[in-house]
Formats: sequence, structure tokens, C-alpha cells
Amino acid sequence: MIWLLAALGCGLGAQEVDSFDACATREVPLSYANFGKPFLERHCTGCHSTHLDADRRFDAPLGVDLDSFDAAVTYQSRIQARVLDPESPQMPPGGGPTELELERLQEWLDCDLGAP
Repeated sequence: MIWLLAALGCGLGAQEVDSFDACATREVPLSYANFGKPFLERHCTGCHSTHLDADRRFDAPLGVDLDSFDAAVTYQSRIQARVLDPESPQMPPGGGPTELELERLQEWLDCDLGAP
């Protein structure tokens, strides 16, 4: 409870406190190894991979690859905007991630990658 008061006193908003709480209380924190990499491999790297030439990317831009932790960090704001936008998710184009996977993706971005 003291951490909550301290967080509010430092000017953290409710969303930031919720993210902090989720990050601090998960028994096994989500990481690139246990969540990010499998999620990206299942839903993203079929088109966004350094191993694919232009003809096999289904119009995914060359250079927008999601097959490493560093790439996930680089493109975290695009992942946030294109996958997690509740109004109009654009990626993956055929759908696929479950609601639980999307919730965990948000948590992973917030906790492991430090997305705002």
C-alpha cells in the first residue's frame, strides 16, 4: 500500500500504477524468451522476418522485421499501434491473437520493453 501512495505522490497516473502492479506481482514475469519471441514467431515473423525476401513478405515493408529482441524494442510503438489499437487493429491482417494473448502482449510491452 505504501508503494501505491508513493507512486501517486510521484505523479504516476492510474495506468502506470496498474502496469507497475502487474509487473511487480506476476510470479513469472513475461519476457522475450517466455512470451515475446513465441508471440512474434506465431503472429508476426511469417511476414516480418530478416529471412524473407520481398516476394515472401506479403507486402510487409523490407526492414520491418520482428525476429529479435532488439527489433521488438525498436518497433514497440508500431506493435502497440498496429496490434493493440482497440479501434482498428491492423496486425496481423488475418487476426489470430486471442484476447488473453493481446492482454499479455500489452503487459510484456509495458513490463519487459518499458513501453509507455
